[in-house]
Amino acid sequence: MKKICIVSNVIGNRDVIENGINGFVCNNLKEYENCIKNIKNINTTSIKKKENEEIGKEYNIKYMCNQYKNAYKEI
Repeated sequence: MKKICIVSNVIGNRDVIENGINGFVCNNLKEYENCIKNIKNINTTSIKKKENEEIGKEYNIKYMCNQYKNAYKEI
């Protein structure tokens, strides 16, 4: 969707999102507040591009279905 991901610091999110590279990882409410307030001061073009390249290719439904299908075939 080419939107900036602002996620909580939990397994899964932090495995996909690299803070400041392809989105933002927050540990608490204050970090969420700061991130949202300051996002307008950040050049988000490169973050959106990186996010779309990495997440769009490796975590879309078609890719993930193929990954699961291949994993089940190996079993």
